[in-house]
Amino acid sequence: MGRRRTGAELEEMARIARAREAARRQATIAANRPYRPRGDQTEAFYRSMLRFRGADRLIYGVSVDANTLGAGGILSLADAGLMTGSATGGIFVGSIRGSGIKPTKVSWYFGDATPTVERTAWGSRWIKRYDVSTANQSHRSTPFSEVTGDVDVTALTTRFQSLFGPTGTKKGLALGAKGQATLTFERGNIST
Repeated sequence: MGRRRTGAELEEMARIARAREAARRQATIAANRPYRPRGDQTEAFYRSMLRFRGADRLIYGVSVDANTLGAGGILSLADAGLMTGSATGGIFVGSIRGSGIKPTKVSWYFGDATPTVERTAWGSRWIKRYDVSTANQSHRSTPFSEVTGDVDVTALTTRFQSLFGPTGTKKGLALGAKGQATLTFERGNIST
């Protein structure tokens, strides 16, 4: 059991808490930016790695930011393994949104050549390793699959390495100086 605090100590603690709250509120007001809605979307089809109906893979509709994929994007739909037009090579079951499926995805951020140390209102610090100069956005992600053939861990990992690995074709464009890319495999409940 700790010692009891004096009135002066309690008043000092309250003063510090009020100052911290005022600084947080002021930082929120100063950093207030206008709402930026989602940009143009590209509609495509994603072949599931885990879901089957009989021997056919299930295919879901996905919506991806046009600045990430397509004509103005970093990756093409073929690079991401997404289908356009009509869903072929499986059974189309609808939109992936609300289905409970977390698709296989590639996430990356555009790295800054010289990371900076950012200070918080509470006196702590964090290292900012990303740069927002590319289309005013640093972090991106997209579903990642195979258009034809087997959708398995080996094929996806090999294609991921060919795009973002040490000699990858999209490494400099997507990652910048010190960016990082990650591959997250599909998750979902499977029942028989």
